[in-house]
Amino acid sequence: LVPLSGDQYQATLPGANCDDTPEYYVSAEGSESGLKTAPLGAPANVYSADVGELAMAIVFSARFEEGLPPGWSTTGLWHVSGACEVSPPCDGSSWAYYGQDGSCDYDTGARTSGELTSSWIALPTIPPGGEIELSYYSTLETEDEQGYDVVGLYVNGSLVDTPVEAPAWEARTVDLTAYAGQSIQLEWRFDSIDDYYNDYHGWQVDAVTIRASEIECTCWTGDWDCDGFVDLDDYIIFADCLTGPDEEPDPTAPTTSRQCLDVYDFNDDDDVDLSDFMNFAAALAAPI
Repeated sequence: LVPLSGDQYQATLPGANCDDTPEYYVSAEGSESGLKTAPLGAPANVYSADVGELAMAIVFSARFEEGLPPGWSTTGLWHVSGACEVSPPCDGSSWAYYGQDGSCDYDTGARTSGELTSSWIALPTIPPGGEIELSYYSTLETEDEQGYDVVGLYVNGSLVDTPVEAPAWEARTVDLTAYAGQSIQLEWRFDSIDDYYNDYHGWQVDAVTIRASEIECTCWTGDWDCDGFVDLDDYIIFADCLTGPDEEPDPTAPTTSRQCLDVYDFNDDDDVDLSDFMNFAAALAAPI
């Protein structure tokens, strides 16, 4: 540790590869206080840090182009439909609809209610500072009187979103960060409350997507092992890519998606060849 001022110190940790999770602790010994550690209980307990940048990735999506997704269910007037279209459509030619295709309303002559229920969805744990966000598209036309034609999106039975009247497709977003690491079930509920003034368009839902934060590693061109350096380790793999199939992934790669073209095609001509070798040689000689 390097003393700065007062009780402030600076520490430099060894370089880590992208996607590593280095662990560390701090200890100090005073003439009066004795040995102190942070966190409490170190070295059995340690701090940790993720190496990389936070990025949002899709962890779940549901469209209705091929009918109701597996594991989903409906009651009442909820069904998948291409009728009663609101133009322009937000995502394809089918959506979940609470209404009647023939009349494009929910006027059944009686009180009507129903639920569109998703399958159970396992949400990932997220790194510190991360988030989970649900988005979906909605059109809604009802009596629009308080206490009547009640709608809402529920997560595990708790109301999380009440969409507003929207004659055109509207994007809705819901923060699901509090549910990280849990399994959830989404439920869109509609209840007309009474049998009057139900000759409105109803409710349509589409393009359901959940995104969650994850640690994303940005690897330099030529840096096969993502350690922040173009070095002889990368050269060994480059030689294999130069003589072998460009698309073939290598089992020593940090992830199975790493391929020759991803890493070594410097000039983006869809081929790893001698022109890329010249660029690789320059990167090998120069620090990143």
